[in-house]
Amino acid sequence: METSAPRHPGERAIISSGINKPTPASGICLRFWYHMFGAHVNTLNVYKQTPNGARTLIWTRSGTQGNIWKQGLQNINSSQAYEVIT
Repeated sequence: METSAPRHPGERAIISSGINKPTPASGICLRFWYHMFGAHVNTLNVYKQTPNGARTLIWTRSGTQGNIWKQGLQNINSSQAYEVIT
């Protein structure tokens, strides 16, 4: 989400991967890139959500992380269908 003006306090963006099949027993690696820079950067949370709506926080970063794109990596294990939500 571009956070430059004209943003308003409390605005949120939600990104969903769509429904994924269950993972192998060893899991899968979620890999993504993020850029969090500036005095007003808040928090980026990544959740795994199952079809019943249960969400599990699997990755988080808060505050400025430097003026550089960074790679996020997280192993995901799920015996049922799931989606990744930010």
